Amino acid sequence: MRTLESPGQPLEPAVREQMEPRFGYDFSQVRVHLGSQAERSAREVDADAYAVGRDLVFGAGRYAPDTSAGKHLIAHELTHVIQQSGTAGADRHPTLARYRSKGKDTIAFDAANETLTDPKKQPWVETITIHFDKAVVDDGHKAAAKAAGQLEPRMPTGTLTAKYSAKSSTVPADVVLPISGGSTMLGVGLTDRVKASKVTRLEGLGYMDSENVRLGNLIDPVAKSGKGARYSKSGAGSMNYAIFFKGIQAIHEGLLNTGSHACVHVGSQSSIRDINYHTRIGVTTVTVSYDSSVLADLCCHRKKTGNASWNTNPCNSTKCP
Repeated sequence: MRTLESPGQPLEPAVREQMEPRFGYDFSQVRVHLGSQAERSAREVDADAYAVGRDLVFGAGRYAPDTSAGKHLIAHELTHVIQQSGTAGADRHPTLARYRSKGKDTIAFDAANETLTDPKKQPWVETITIHFDKAVVDDGHKAAAKAAGQLEPRMPTGTLTAKYSAKSSTVPADVVLPISGGSTMLGVGLTDRVKASKVTRLEGLGYMDSENVRLGNLIDPVAKSGKGARYSKSGAGSMNYAIFFKGIQAIHEGLLNTGSHACVHVGSQSSIRDINYHTRIGVTTVTVSYDSSVLADLCCHRKKTGNASWNTNPCNSTKCP
């Protein structure tokens, strides 16, 4: 690549100052390639930007460290710098890591999605383990429950651990995140217990659940019919980056002080986005478990609330007075 024959320029000190603590990596050797030759090279491979070894090549107008979208793109490419540095000795021609632009067939609002093309070289999540170890008040539904004459609702909180496959030559560290689960409020539902359930579907930024669509809360659909009718043009989805693991139950972006509708909320959009990008349908598995004391708290509270099916999953083995 003639583009890489030029010396490029180092990352700005402000960019390094922000990125190096985040990644725990020294980016002093990284070189950024801009200008007409770099833009032509990025265009030829249909990419906003790409990374080869320590070199980052950006398309026209894509290097924008002063914007949130620009920082996201830079961070993504720096991830590939780290990944490729670990395999450069074994591969004289590092994998070209694409960051593709939104195409006509891209339903998700997100401006660019990573395409996983080689699970032997690119990282992918093998298991997602969800464990609830605490029961707390569901603040997000408290007012609605009170208005409906119900007991103050409760919900579980805990930890999500995403573990990358060792079958790839690139194995990032485990991702550990705080989460919240379903709610005891009538009509909401607790998250089911499952063991090694394979991921069945993935959605992107702007995805809206069917109930919100029915209620008319999707005011800017991407399309009038088909999958686009479930996506918001502005990205204002209720289930951003959903990872479906059992029926309509999914892991997605959401408030940590609000119980989900039998799903799992992750508070950080960037974290759930990255896990979503590295999850493989039919391969990545999800396991959901609860501490027994947490289940007793939630299930018996659900019974007191008047839920006729209180003892269904995850409460099917819980005894309540």
